[in-house]
Amino acid sequence: MDGFKVSLIVGIIIAIVDLFIGVSVAFVIDRFDFPGRSALAGLFLAPLMVPTVVLGLALLLVLSPLFLTGTYLGIAIAHFAVTVPYVVRTTLINLQTADTSCEEAAKVLGAGPVTVFRRVTLPIIMPGVLAGAVMAFIISFDEAVISLFVASSGRVTLPVEMFRYVEFRADPLVAALSFILILLALVAVVVVERVVGLRGALK
Repeated sequence: MDGFKVSLIVGIIIAIVDLFIGVSVAFVIDRFDFPGRSALAGLFLAPLMVPTVVLGLALLLVLSPLFLTGTYLGIAIAHFAVTVPYVVRTTLINLQTADTSCEEAAKVLGAGPVTVFRRVTLPIIMPGVLAGAVMAFIISFDEAVISLFVASSGRVTLPVEMFRYVEFRADPLVAALSFILILLALVAVVVVERVVGLRGALK
């Protein structure tokens, strides 16, 4: 239960932080033309290309001298690196395929940039935003490899607790828990699909 609590808190924090940063980055990449635009996009998508073992070791080397390993902040920073690309990607896809005529009409009618984004753009891309947030939460909650490096002491996530449990025990508790986690993830995906249309958000 302690591991579940840590994973739940970190997952919620990650989903919220990823929403603010991921959506902002995706909007800047899609709607503004500036030097280094491709480099910025590559920076936020690069973690998907790096093996998690390598990324986990690198994060350990960075967080350990700062005494952040085994803390909520350290785990959140580590999970942010592997979850924010999903929010950026899903939001970017929706921005690139969205019809901008409504935004142009709002500007012509006198709406400012903030109002246009809040009242027009955000509702249009909401399926991609919510899909990315759910994916970020599930990936953070289920992340095991990186958590083994940065959460092996102090605050320990549920996957790390499960890994430790199977090292010394052979009962079916972990198998039952794994089934429950898979079921919860499936329910979350189905709910998002029903509410916003996950398949449409990921096209």
